[in-house]
Formats: sequence, C-alpha cells, structure tokens
Amino acid sequence: MARLATIAPFNFEFDTARFLRAYRRAGCSHAQFYRNDKAPFEPAAALECVRSAGLEFDSIHGLFGESLDPSSPDEHQRRSSVDVYEREGELAVQLGGPMVVVHPSWMNPEGSPISRPPAADRLAALRSSMETLARIGERLGVTYLMENLPGFFSIGHNALQLAGWVRDLASPNVRMCFDTGHAHIESGFNGSVAEQLRQCIDVVAYLHAHDNDSVKDNHRMPGEGSIDWEALAAVLADRAGPQLPWMLEVFYPEAEVEALVDGGLGARLARWSVSR
Repeated sequence: MARLATIAPFNFEFDTARFLRAYRRAGCSHAQFYRNDKAPFEPAAALECVRSAGLEFDSIHGLFGESLDPSSPDEHQRRSSVDVYEREGELAVQLGGPMVVVHPSWMNPEGSPISRPPAADRLAALRSSMETLARIGERLGVTYLMENLPGFFSIGHNALQLAGWVRDLASPNVRMCFDTGHAHIESGFNGSVAEQLRQCIDVVAYLHAHDNDSVKDNHRMPGEGSIDWEALAAVLADRAGPQLPWMLEVFYPEAEVEALVDGGLGARLARWSVSR
C-alpha cells in the first residue's frame, strides 16, 4: 500500500502532538516537517513530538516566501535561495527525513501567467538552480522535490512541464512532489488530476494529497472537493511504486480531524491509497 503521511506543523496555532496522534489513528506512519520560521524551534523537540505520536519524519517542506525564488532572473536572489535550500537539506538529514519540498518560484505580482509560456530567463534560472540542487543533494544524501504550483506563481504551475524539466535533468536527487490540489486548480489547462499524474508519475517521488473545488487552494480533506480520487488511485495502483509517500496536506483543527477519524476517515483514505 502507499505510505500514508501527514503534514506536521510546528509553531502555529496547533497542539502538534494531538494533531499528529489523530492522523496516526487515520493510518499515517510518517510526517512532513513544516514550520513557522518566524518562531524558534528545536529539532530535537520536533523529533520527540513526532516519535511520541508513533510517527517518523520522511521529509521537510522547504521554506518559501517572497525572498525565496530559485527561478529568479536576479542572480543574487537565485543564489541566495539555493543557499537556503542547502541548509534545508542539512536540516532534513538532521530530522531523519532526507527529502526537501521546493517551490520552483514565488507569486507573479502581475497576475496569472497561465496564458503564456514561462519567460526564458526564468526557465534558465530554474534549471540552473535545479542543477545545483542535484549536486548538493548528491553530497548530502538528500532528494529535492520540485512541487507543481497554482497558476498565480511565476513558473511551475504546469505540472507536465515541470515533470519534463525534472526528467531532462535525470538526477536521482531532484524529483517531483505532485500536489493534487494545485493540479486540480490547473486542470482546465493541463487536464484532469489523474491524467496529469499519469504523465508525471515516472519522476514523482512524493504526493501532496488535498482537495478543492478547482478554484480556491483551500487544502480540503480528500473527498471534500471535486477531485476524482478513484481515477487518481487507479493511476497510482497501475504506475506508482507501493511505497510512494501519500501525504495529507490538510490543516484542519485537531478536534475536526479527530471527528473525521471517528467517522471512518482511515477506511476512506485506504480505499484510495491501498494498491489494488
């Protein structure tokens, strides 16, 4: 079966231990480290929190924000972004989950770039960053996961293109994190979520699973939006390895997760994630 995981949010308004225990009851065995970088944290405390819930880290969500853009045509910003992701790789090793999710770009201040191909200078910058991350990843023993984004980001919103760039690089240390919710928002341009995944699956090493109405990126629980999860599960069963991490990127309050678990959430998730 797929390896179920959950997001593990630290330094937000969550009782993280309670949050993780609820997802453990839903069948999750692993967690992706995710932090509010405006507050201090101790890696040892994060490890203890996850282990006490019966989970272990398999990855971290790399930092992101306006100052972090590996596709920036500004060489100083591009290089400083890569430097940050090198340190994120070191943190991932420290936490024992040697994969780092990377946003290929930041939001486009001019609005959605969907109607035009990415600017040549941005594509060249991103490819240069990916090449450097491949070398860093090889040295650290880390895999960098390029995540497909919604259309209001400057580059990376076309999952098929992003998979192609990862494929062209041909490095085991740079793979793809396929985000179902982001793919759904772009389904009017790139095809259904299942079809996008089918065309990307050979370079996908991690799955961010969440749902929406194809308009708002509000990270709903699978089954609470309009993604066809049966079709997506069929692609995974046919083409994915049995241990592909299937990570719930859902930030519901602890009590809501507990209520969903009591109502049979684990069985519903297993129907889509268990190999057929």
